[in-house]
Amino acid sequence: MGNLETILYLSWEKKTCYKDSRDKWTLDKPYVGQCAVTSLIVNDLLGGDIMRVKVGDESHYYNVVDGKIIDYTAKQYEDTSINYADGKLAYREVLLGNLDTRNRYYILVRNVKYNMELYREEKNSKKETKIYELKLNEKVEY
Repeated sequence: MGNLETILYLSWEKKTCYKDSRDKWTLDKPYVGQCAVTSLIVNDLLGGDIMRVKVGDESHYYNVVDGKIIDYTAKQYEDTSINYADGKLAYREVLLGNLDTRNRYYILVRNVKYNMELYREEKNSKKETKIYELKLNEKVEY
């Protein structure tokens, strides 16, 4: 598991899970219902494109960075294959235009910042990270 994936695993929680997937979310499967907010975080940190594809009846979000697919939440579809070739460009503004997604994103931003700081302290690294450029301009509504 890479550093970012580890930090995401530590940062996901039931509050950051998509509301219709919360009954499937567990500590053993923290990636369930996290695709939209995770794709936003990956876009913040690595750039590239946010993509959307249908998996069954659900929309699934992932990233493409420098031509490489990055999908930290694909494991939630362990019984179904994801056809990335059908992926369409998704837009941050549209994702963040949804109040529930925006609130979950800001909670995940807070968690990722916290866990990156812990990870940095643990590794004794002085390296800066783009997550600190993220702004929490809006109040998180519960």
